[in-house]
Amino acid sequence: MWGKNDEIFDIAGATVFRRDAPDGRIERLDGGHFLFKSRLDEVVRIIGDWRAAV
Repeated sequence: MWGKNDEIFDIAGATVFRRDAPDGRIERLDGGHFLFKSRLDEVVRIIGDWRAAV
């Protein structure tokens, strides 16, 4: 998960991770660097959905 307004790491950082995990997903959420703090419910739902699919 990546915050669309992350002031520390921009979306280019996510593409680097994508090279290491080509089957991974990149989820961009409205928020900054601390998504677990600002968007916890959404983060938990996305992780739960991902775990259920694997």
